Amino acid sequence: MLYTPESIYKQEVNRNALINFSIIFLGVVCGILVLCVLQKKNYQPLKNLIQIIPEQDGDFFGDEYEKIERSLKVLYHEKQEYDNFYRKHSKIDKSVGLLMALQGRNLYLYDFSIEEMLGKNYQNQCFSLVTFQFGMEDEYEELHQKFDRNILNFVMNNVIDEIIGKDYRFIQTMDNNIFVYLIILDTEERQTYLKEGKEKFTWISDFFADRMDKPFYITMGDIFDSFEDIDSCYLELKDINNQRYYAKSSGVIWASEMQLVRTPTIERMSHYSRRFVNLLEKNSREQAQILQETLFLELKNMDCPFELISYYILSLVNSILLEFKNTLLSEKTAWSAIRQNLAIMKMTNSEEALKESFTEFLNLLGEKNNRAKKQNSELGIRIKEYVEANYHNCDINISVIADEFGITPRYMSKLFKEQTGDNLLNFINDERIGYAKLLLQTTQKTIEEIAAMAGFTNVRTFRRNFQKVTGMSPASYRQAANYGER
Repeated sequence: MLYTPESIYKQEVNRNALINFSIIFLGVVCGILVLCVLQKKNYQPLKNLIQIIPEQDGDFFGDEYEKIERSLKVLYHEKQEYDNFYRKHSKIDKSVGLLMALQGRNLYLYDFSIEEMLGKNYQNQCFSLVTFQFGMEDEYEELHQKFDRNILNFVMNNVIDEIIGKDYRFIQTMDNNIFVYLIILDTEERQTYLKEGKEKFTWISDFFADRMDKPFYITMGDIFDSFEDIDSCYLELKDINNQRYYAKSSGVIWASEMQLVRTPTIERMSHYSRRFVNLLEKNSREQAQILQETLFLELKNMDCPFELISYYILSLVNSILLEFKNTLLSEKTAWSAIRQNLAIMKMTNSEEALKESFTEFLNLLGEKNNRAKKQNSELGIRIKEYVEANYHNCDINISVIADEFGITPRYMSKLFKEQTGDNLLNFINDERIGYAKLLLQTTQKTIEEIAAMAGFTNVRTFRRNFQKVTGMSPASYRQAANYGER
C-alpha cells in the first residue's frame, strides 16, 4: 500500500480548492456579465418607451416603471374619452344619414354608408318608421317658447331610449318639427313589435301629452322589408300626419289604421283648384260662388266626417295659394289678412263655419288679385315707357330693367307679355332697329356710329338683328331709302 506524503496531499487539496474556487468565481463573473448584457438589451425598449412618454404635469417622483404605469393610466382614460367622442359622432352620422335617406338623397353625397348606419346584417332585417309630432310648425315653435329646444330633444331621446331602447335598436333624426325614429327589427322581433310596440308608444304619448299640455301625434308606420323603400314610407307617414292634425286625431295609431280621404279624389281636388284659380284671375266672383256651392254639396253627398271635409278644404286652399304665391308675397298686408282667415278656418268645428271661412278666403284672394292686376297693368306701361326712353343705352337689358323696377327678370318678361302681347326682348330690339332705320334714312353717319347710337354693343350684332327684322343689310336699306327719295 502506497501512502502520499502529507505535504503533497495538502498541496493537491489546496490546488483543487483553488481550481474549484476559480471555476465558481469565473461562473459568477460570467453570469453577472450575461445578466448585465441581458438587462441592457431588455432595458433598451423600456428606455425608448420612456423617451416617447410625454412630460408629466407637475413634479413627479418615482422610477421608470412608475412613470410608465402612470402614463398607461392616462392613455386608458384618453381612450375612454375618445370612444365616447366616437360614439357621439357616430350617432350624429347615423342621424344625418337617416335624414338624407328619408329625403330620398343618396348617402354617397355624405361620407357614410348604409352598412355603417344599420349594420352588416341590415339586408336580413326589417324596419318601421315612427314619427312624433307636436302639432304643426307654428305650434312647435310656440312649444319652444316654453321649453328649450335642446332640453326638449334631450328629454325626448332619453325617454325613448329608456322605453324602446331596451328591446329594439333604433336611429333617431329630426325633420323640421317631426321627430323620426327608424326601428330596426330582426326577423324574430317582428311579431313582438306588432303586439307590444303600440303599448310602449302609448305610454310615451301619455307621458308627453300630460306634461306639455299639447296634442301629441305618434304615427307608427307599417313594417317594410327593404331599406330602399324608406323615402316612400316616410312620405306616406307625413301625409297621414297632416290629415291627423286637421282631423284632430292625436295619440298613437298604426298608419294602416288611419282612415284616409277617399272621396272626392285628389284628381277632383286638382280640378277644383284649377277652376277656382281661373275664375279668380278673371274676377268671376259669381261663378266662383256657384263652384263653391257645388264643391260643398259634393262633399256633403259623400257623407264624409267633418274632420275629413276640413282636411280636404284646407288642402284645396293650400293648392290655390301655391298658384298665387308670387302675388301674395309682394303685398304683406294681404298676406296677413289671409293668414288670419286660415287660422280661423282651421279652428272651425262645423261645415257652415268652414264654408263661411272659405268664402271669405276667396273674397280676400279675389280682391288681392284685382289689385295686383291693376298694379301689373300700370307696371307694364311704365316698363314700356322706360324702354322707349332708354333703348339707345347699350347697357340696357332685361336684368337691368328688372332691377330698376325691383322685380325678377322672369316675372317682368311674363308680366310684359301678358300686358302688351309682345316679347320684351323683341320690343327692345324693335325700338333699336326702328331708330337705326331713321338714322340710315336721315343721316350720313357710318354703320358703326348708327349701331352705337341705337344701343347695340357691336356692329356685328346690329347687322344680324337688322337683317333679321328688315330682310336686308343696313347698307342695302340705306341705298334703297336713298333711291326711293330720288
